[in-house]
Amino acid sequence: MTLKEQYKDKPPIAYVCLCNWGGLEILDVLYGIEDYLVTCFNYGDGRIKISRNKIYYTVSGRDYIRKCGRRFYLDEMETFF
Repeated sequence: MTLKEQYKDKPPIAYVCLCNWGGLEILDVLYGIEDYLVTCFNYGDGRIKISRNKIYYTVSGRDYIRKCGRRFYLDEMETFF
């Protein structure tokens, strides 16, 4: 089963607004030796670029992911809890 099929109807747990139309959604956290986030872009037309992104840490301890050549810091994301 592909990531697109697996996370087709799953609600996001967090998001980052990138423009008026939508942004980056966090769909799941995959725990292991190295932790990953399952992310995608959603601009109202459905989810695109669903992928796993490794969680990195800065020297000061801030956690972030890299997607499409840009850093997205996890402490700047809005959660749905």
